[in-house]
Amino acid sequence: MGTWVLQTGLPTATNKGLAASDDLVNLAACSSFNTVYTSADSGVTWTERAGTGYYNGFTGIASSSNGAKLATCVFNAYILTSIDYGSTWITQTASGARRWAGIAGTSDGTRLFAAVNPGYIYTSSDSGATWTAQTSTGTKAWTSIASSNDGTKLVASVYNGTGSYIYTSSDYGVTWVLRVTLAGSDIERVAISGDGTKSLATSIGYYNGSVYLSLDSGLTWTAITSLGIWDWAAAALSNDGSNMIVCQNSGHAFISTDVGTTWTEQTTDPPYLLWGIGAKFSSAGTEVAFLARDNPGMWRCVVFPPTSSTGFWKDLISSTQTYA
Repeated sequence: MGTWVLQTGLPTATNKGLAASDDLVNLAACSSFNTVYTSADSGVTWTERAGTGYYNGFTGIASSSNGAKLATCVFNAYILTSIDYGSTWITQTASGARRWAGIAGTSDGTRLFAAVNPGYIYTSSDSGATWTAQTSTGTKAWTSIASSNDGTKLVASVYNGTGSYIYTSSDYGVTWVLRVTLAGSDIERVAISGDGTKSLATSIGYYNGSVYLSLDSGLTWTAITSLGIWDWAAAALSNDGSNMIVCQNSGHAFISTDVGTTWTEQTTDPPYLLWGIGAKFSSAGTEVAFLARDNPGMWRCVVFPPTSSTGFWKDLISSTQTYA
């Protein structure tokens, strides 16, 4: 079905986030162990961006639709932004040095949304130059945040040690509504379609981890029982939400091409995953980039939807193999 090509430019420890342009040509990845890496050729080659000034503690990264504008957050430090594909970086001191848990942005890179654990959600409407604490919910242990293309619709998660809570916003993050309480669940990742109408949330835990789906802009949520109980990680949706991907830790990726009704386990390509970090669909929804830690590394599905359970995946980091 495809050829896997060895690419050694991206360290396997790049384990905290993936961002990409709409055509999946310009990619950016960040790590809690080193720094930010960027690629201008769909992940074939990577450049270490030492200009961030930080070498640990990155907790998330976001990209504009063309890949030129990037924003990343550093735990117990600041939010950093770039307007030149990651070549140079600005430390946005107005954000404050906080315990950042995640960051999201609009397709034009103008509006940014970042969550603090514990703390507030902060919003910016000027590409990160100034920030506003959105205090309506009070301080929460936010774990993740995701934005629609225009930033009007947002979804964010909270984990307080005993259960998780999913919040949504329909006014650029100014006000938030609690949509669901999940006792005993640890939601660590949320994702939203470009139009903001569909969302996914994944919870960790081999004995109680589940995937949750909303088809009504986050108003109601349902556990996808067909996916079963597992330790779930990265998730992504196409712009209209018709195509979706969710990834297991120490397991496989699952793909849906019918708005989450049915799912196909990717049993061969990519192979057994150690940790699903991030995923991003192209604007057309026909391709998806996927980042995993250690094994297999950086992947790109070059034909989507796949023609079988194996699909047509290209391994951009780990090993060279060929499948018939």
